[in-house]
Amino acid sequence: MIRRNSSHIRALLFCAIGLFLACADDDTPSATASLPELLTHAERRFHDGDLNSATASYRRALHKDSTSTVAMVGLARVYEVRGRIDLADRYRRRAFHLNYRIGTAAREAGDGVAARIAFDAAASTMPNHPMAPLKIGEMLLEAAQAESALVYLEKAALADPRFVDARMKLGTALLQLGRTEEAQASFEAAIELNINAVDAYLNLGEIYAGRGEWAQAAAHYDRALLIRPTSELARQGLQAAMERL
Repeated sequence: MIRRNSSHIRALLFCAIGLFLACADDDTPSATASLPELLTHAERRFHDGDLNSATASYRRALHKDSTSTVAMVGLARVYEVRGRIDLADRYRRRAFHLNYRIGTAAREAGDGVAARIAFDAAASTMPNHPMAPLKIGEMLLEAAQAESALVYLEKAALADPRFVDARMKLGTALLQLGRTEEAQASFEAAIELNINAVDAYLNLGEIYAGRGEWAQAAAHYDRALLIRPTSELARQGLQAAMERL
């Protein structure tokens, strides 16, 4: 009888220990958990391979703050692992567009640091989208950092070879670096994509004028003037070229 009771007590003890360990291992965030707590838990569970718990915490984080791009990207990663590329793409696009809007607003407000942070976040979220690297490149050009700008503008042009703005800004960076032949190719590519790319004609006019090829310079300034009759740059460039013919 004593032996039977002893076995029963040991069994109860083992159950109690197992229950205690299970509870200790359960780190599910409380109902009042903060956004950082939810995100930390989700990230930890994701790396542990517990995709269900990670999904739940990321969703709770997004419910608490619908603008949390960290939660959006986290859910995208979870769905990528699960093979739900459609849902992963949806959350990545959502995070990208939010970061892009934040960057645009910050840039318009004159906050270059905040704009750069947001555009960098957008670029990392969707590396093959041309808009974020284009905007970073533009900001670097404005800061007279053509060499650094070139890296981002090349990414933008590579992401979308038919993106006229990327070709134009890439040509501008190359021109500032004195790489005129490459700049010329970029501006010509922009014209192939948009025959009315007036700034491309203006820049080509400048390139030909710099070489002393006045007939070509005049032809490009004339074309720019036809597209934009109010362009003083085109008018002055054409006049200067015609005087040297």
